[in-house]
Amino acid sequence: MKLIVISSDNNMTQEGEYINAMFAEGMEYFHLRKPYASESELRQFLMGIDHSYMERVVTHSHYQLVDEFGLRGIHINSWNHETLPKKVNHCSVSSHGISELKKKSKFDYAFLSPIFDSISKENHKAAFCLKHLKDVLTEIEVNVIALGGVDASKIDTCEETGFNGVAVCGSIWQSENPVETFKIIKEKC
Repeated sequence: MKLIVISSDNNMTQEGEYINAMFAEGMEYFHLRKPYASESELRQFLMGIDHSYMERVVTHSHYQLVDEFGLRGIHINSWNHETLPKKVNHCSVSSHGISELKKKSKFDYAFLSPIFDSISKENHKAAFCLKHLKDVLTEIEVNVIALGGVDASKIDTCEETGFNGVAVCGSIWQSENPVETFKIIKEKC
């Protein structure tokens, strides 16, 4: 299964060090999601990541940084209304319903959330019946990534349901040791 790590919404102490360490441990996909960050703040954040890992980073905002840093691509979501670049190598998208997913076939993959009760966001409760999803996911043309409340204990359930991968955020950034938590989740995937 594909494993995607999403940044913390806000800057954390040692976040750049943790990200570099996760890359060194084999992280293939890192989504930079800082909805409150300015372009210059994101630029500064990216400067703390080893340049050799930039091709694994997908940004959720300030798309002009893709060319500047050689990032993997962009992610489109409901809060970002930037003009899309004319050419991009990778483009993923957020979805919150099955009908939305059916319209996303042109994307590399689509997040579907919340699958489980969120770890990092209060009041974001699971919104789907996994049994129903298992039947529906076989009909979806885009690769679907489970998001929301995913931790190591939920990886098998996500795979059995038919997800192509998982995205983790709270389970990583709210743990005492983000790198060790990443390694455990990576092993399960």
